[in-house]
Amino acid sequence: DIILQKYQPGAVCVLTGEVSNRNIALANGKITLSPEGAELLIKEIEKYLVK
Repeated sequence: DIILQKYQPGAVCVLTGEVSNRNIALANGKITLSPEGAELLIKEIEKYLVK
């Protein structure tokens, strides 16, 4: 199947796949996260720091 979507400028979040102008580029543009993706990443990192 082919799904057509309206083009939205901006990078794709590596965790959620979301394309938004609210996405954040990190690590000199190598990682792009949506606000929701950033929250997920923070929770994952905190799991390892609590140990």
